[in-house]
Amino acid sequence: MEYTLHPIHILRHLMPGGGFIPNPHQTLRAVTNIDPFLTLFDDWNACTKKLKEYRHSLVGREQYLARSHIDETDAAITRLATSREDLQITLQRILADIRDTKVDENRLQQLHTAHESSAQRISMIAGQQSDKLRFIEECLNSGATYIGFNGACINEHTLSHDPPPYRFLFNNAVLKSSSSWNEQCTTLREFLHNPKNHNQVYIVDCDAPSEYRELKAPVFGPIRTITKPVIEVSEYHDASAEHRPPTRQAEHQQPPQKCIARCDPGEMGSDTRRPAEHRLVKIPCPGRSCDSHLNREWACATCDTPLEFGTMNNCIYCDCGSAAYDSWDFKCSSDSHGRGFDRYHTDELYRLLKRSKRPDCRNILVLGQTGVGKSTFINSFFNFLTFESFDEAKSARKLAYKVPCSFSVSHWNPSDPDQELENRTIRVGSRDDEHDGTAGNSATQKTSIYKVTYNDTRYRIIDTPGICDTRGPDQDKKNIKDTMNTLRRYEELHGILILLKANEARLTTTFQFCFEELLSHLHRSAVANIVFGFTHTLISNYAPGDSLRPLQSFLKDHTTVDLTVCRANSYSFDAKSFHYLAAYFQGVRSEDERSSRESWNKSRAETMRLLSHIDNLRPHEIRQTLSMEGAREALGHLMIPMVEISQEIRKNISLLEEKMAELNDTRLTGDELRKKLHLERIEVVPTKLDKPRTVCKNKHCCEFKSNTNGEVVPVYKSICHDDCNLKDVTEECVGHPTLINCRAFKETKDKTCKSCKHRWQEHMHFFYELKETKVKVKDKDVERRLKNNASDMALRQEGIERVQQLEKEYRSEHKQLRKATAQFVAYLRENSANAFNDATVVYYDQLIKIEKGKIQFGKDNRVNVDANKRKLKGLTDDRDKHLGLVKTIEENMHAPRDQTEALLTQDGVEQLIKDLYNLKHFGKNLRSLRDDITYYKNHSKRSHHRPRSRSRRSERSLETREDVSDRSCQSNDEREEESGRNRGILRGFHKLLPNF
Repeated sequence: MEYTLHPIHILRHLMPGGGFIPNPHQTLRAVTNIDPFLTLFDDWNACTKKLKEYRHSLVGREQYLARSHIDETDAAITRLATSREDLQITLQRILADIRDTKVDENRLQQLHTAHESSAQRISMIAGQQSDKLRFIEECLNSGATYIGFNGACINEHTLSHDPPPYRFLFNNAVLKSSSSWNEQCTTLREFLHNPKNHNQVYIVDCDAPSEYRELKAPVFGPIRTITKPVIEVSEYHDASAEHRPPTRQAEHQQPPQKCIARCDPGEMGSDTRRPAEHRLVKIPCPGRSCDSHLNREWACATCDTPLEFGTMNNCIYCDCGSAAYDSWDFKCSSDSHGRGFDRYHTDELYRLLKRSKRPDCRNILVLGQTGVGKSTFINSFFNFLTFESFDEAKSARKLAYKVPCSFSVSHWNPSDPDQELENRTIRVGSRDDEHDGTAGNSATQKTSIYKVTYNDTRYRIIDTPGICDTRGPDQDKKNIKDTMNTLRRYEELHGILILLKANEARLTTTFQFCFEELLSHLHRSAVANIVFGFTHTLISNYAPGDSLRPLQSFLKDHTTVDLTVCRANSYSFDAKSFHYLAAYFQGVRSEDERSSRESWNKSRAETMRLLSHIDNLRPHEIRQTLSMEGAREALGHLMIPMVEISQEIRKNISLLEEKMAELNDTRLTGDELRKKLHLERIEVVPTKLDKPRTVCKNKHCCEFKSNTNGEVVPVYKSICHDDCNLKDVTEECVGHPTLINCRAFKETKDKTCKSCKHRWQEHMHFFYELKETKVKVKDKDVERRLKNNASDMALRQEGIERVQQLEKEYRSEHKQLRKATAQFVAYLRENSANAFNDATVVYYDQLIKIEKGKIQFGKDNRVNVDANKRKLKGLTDDRDKHLGLVKTIEENMHAPRDQTEALLTQDGVEQLIKDLYNLKHFGKNLRSLRDDITYYKNHSKRSHHRPRSRSRRSERSLETREDVSDRSCQSNDEREEESGRNRGILRGFHKLLPNF
């Protein structure tokens, strides 16, 4: 572009007749007094924004406002915009006149004065009803009912009078100006928030025409006399029959007691067992002519039992069975209802059921090492909440207890001072599935729930089998899984009480392991609900004693969350008072009643302090823990398949590159060219072995050869134990500790293999192998072109374009796999209560180590290992990119620059898995590989219980693909049996990560 600058007066000669051209010699007056208008327009913009935000806040709240107020707000917005436009036009005209010296600058001052307060005056309506709306919504959220502009009125004939209903009269004027407003409002809030009050409260808006009355102050009190007409309002209605309008005679009749509901038999399930979290269905009737504010109790029309709503599965239960909440129709006992049943709108019914009052419960999980006195603590806890004093417990008819337990007491006969002390075992209760602990066994054998009510609050004590169970570490894992399965039945967990013995100078290694195991299953938010209880504190003057320091050190070194021991979350208990009472009720008298009474007083005070602390904690939502466990399980199942598929994609990209080189060779023509148009793809397929095997990894028991891809792979010559049915051995892990129990090593003192004579640490166990296969990729377009006898040039060009497109799609899916793995890891690190080890990195490191060993073997034996070098480079690149992605997500997840840096949510985990399975080329392979490996692992573990084979050791050598050999150690727990509501939620891989 070229241009030339000319003076303005030249334009008249260059553009004759070209419109208005300013006179260059005319002097324009500068306008200096413009700043006040800039401020004025800023104020105008602020008022416009304020008014529009206020109007937006009224959306969805029209039922609490006069229609005239909304219309006035809309009119103010229009008037403000019109006035601003008029001001702009006038200001432009005056500025032009001032510059042309037609008018004086005083006109600007006059214009400014005329519009200085216009914006504030027009927007004064903004916020007029905001305080009232906030007050109304606060009351509604606390359980009150609004009466006013929504057209509803109070019906005195359908009101419940036990307890009596209350009403709060107010209007906007008293809310803003009454001196008693704050006092009365505080009284109302306290009344609504008091859990002991079950009275229905109506807040009556006296600005509404139907409730209009003069008020000088708000009025709060019970409803005594009501003379207003009845107007019923129901927002949703789905009638199944015609309704008759209520007559005055029907309104004054006393309704029958029973309100019934029915469900289509086809929708009804057979399960009648109520879940742990359930509540009585107590909601208004959806009928058009029924009172929409009167909560009613409902019974099944068939079995006549009260309906109960399960909050975990959203089903309504009766003795007939259970059905989804939105499958039910309702018919109340009011004569005004009519003959038919009515159904709620789904969303409205769900809201009412979720907001219905549920029992006031506290769920407390109790954990402790075997022998800490957990069962005795629970019995003491039950006594402290049942009796106010030691004397009251002593004067009861019998001993109060919940858990079978036993202990020994020493006593002597006072009349015979020369008699030796005798030990007597005191046994409290019995139960088939519990031991009393006298033989050194764990007293609690499975997770149990004990309930006790105190001050109208029900406490559920979730008693778990002891940590460091006497049945072994494998039982500890099962105990933790059993505990987590039990928690799944509840919505919230209010407290996690971890019991430790006082005055123990160190924590056992097993306790540390089990505590970390527990944290690995908990969401990070649950840490705030952990408290510590110290037992046997009589000897340490009711203090933690020597146990405090090692616990503080352990928490500092072994957790990634802020978990400390302080006065607020530590409690000291002693069970001497319960021991005294148990012996007393069995006729054994102790002279040390004074210290037992002191133990009662001190421990009960600590129990009350514990309950007060738990009451003030925010409950942990168990679904958060379940969501995290779902992500952990998904990563556990998908980690190996994702890495394997990632390597599979790399090899397929290499195949495409080779194919591209062939198609670019112009010497390739005719039939040879047509043969090369058919593509192949490598797929990884798991194959289950007939029997689990133990093989030797010593170099003298292995051979190496090249496979069809030119990679060096091992061939195992020594199958040291065919049909090896070891329990709890990690597959493909060289030197796993459980291998020492294999039959191949039991007959030798030094634990060398009786077959190959090598050490047990050089062996590994496995029951499936991964094999690569090549499959042909069919393309309909290629087949069509070949049938149509297309030219060599067209076929070559189309083949090249197809390969380029496939390579692009393969690389895209490879990138998606890497990103998904990083997102899983970042999600678990952010939400796990303890340090989360990235198993993917460990697995890559193990594969890299294996590949380096193969390359070294190839160099030593002068074997071509170029294919292994390419694979090593691919593994290293994938590992580094994985680490980079995880780091990027962790650094930016709280302020992500794009979706790839955002942290996964609960729904995002499920969606990400679906996206991976839906990958165009490798999604089905990923899903198939995941399903097959999981099935083979679980099937093999279940087969451990079959009779052993007596067949001789197989002489066949076993060839495995290199990707399977010498894998990292991963623990894969047995699949939980799925039985009803106790179906397991933790199926594997929680120890996958650290065991690598």
